[in-house]
Amino acid sequence: MKTANLMIKKLEWDTHFFGYPVGKIDFRSDYDEKKLIEVLNKESNYYKIIYIFIPEGKWINKKYLVDNNILFVDSKVTYDKLISTDFKFEKRDEYNIKTIHGSEYYNELQNLALLSGMFSRFRRDKNFSDADFEALYKNWLLNSLNGSIADIVFISQNPKGVVNGFITGRQYDDFVNIGLIAVDPAFYGQGIGKQLIYAIEDFALNQKLNKVLVTTQLDNKVACKFYERNGFNKFEIANVYHKWSTN
Repeated sequence: MKTANLMIKKLEWDTHFFGYPVGKIDFRSDYDEKKLIEVLNKESNYYKIIYIFIPEGKWINKKYLVDNNILFVDSKVTYDKLISTDFKFEKRDEYNIKTIHGSEYYNELQNLALLSGMFSRFRRDKNFSDADFEALYKNWLLNSLNGSIADIVFISQNPKGVVNGFITGRQYDDFVNIGLIAVDPAFYGQGIGKQLIYAIEDFALNQKLNKVLVTTQLDNKVACKFYERNGFNKFEIANVYHKWSTN
């Protein structure tokens, strides 16, 4: 097998979900533009779309982008936060943060799930339809609620029981990764997002994990400022491109 074949990974879940071959090249380490272009020229015909990840500060030649139907779609920024062993989550009655299991709140959370993806590359790339984007995030929500891709889901409710925010987390060896997080805009400025972050930190400590990671879009300035205000530090930035087949 040629080395180049190893560089494009077929994404089985994405392929099944969208109904056409989806591949990924992750070139965030040892980036070499000539090698990337060589691989794309030789090995990309099978795929309808290839996600390309390259390091911060690196850009693919603009002429090659235009000639080969490649779109810049995102600068993904990953934040991390070390959790102090002195941290203590003090729940406040007005937020009613609680853990949920199963799909009981699925209908109430759908709009919040879509809100969490407003800056998503699957929404910004117009080769994906609005229906594609919505189906993807609703599926993400459902698989989080049923435990397939999340180990914990917290919701926030106001005193009348209205769900006004939620957060999902998945546990790894020494950290928890935040998947989806959103707060109803009607309840902005009330500290709900901060309480949801605290709930995830408390979960991490109880699982003897030492940090929390979350990925967002660099263009999502509100989200970036929110994480930075709450003690998160930039861990990695990657530029993301989509190469669509012209066949």
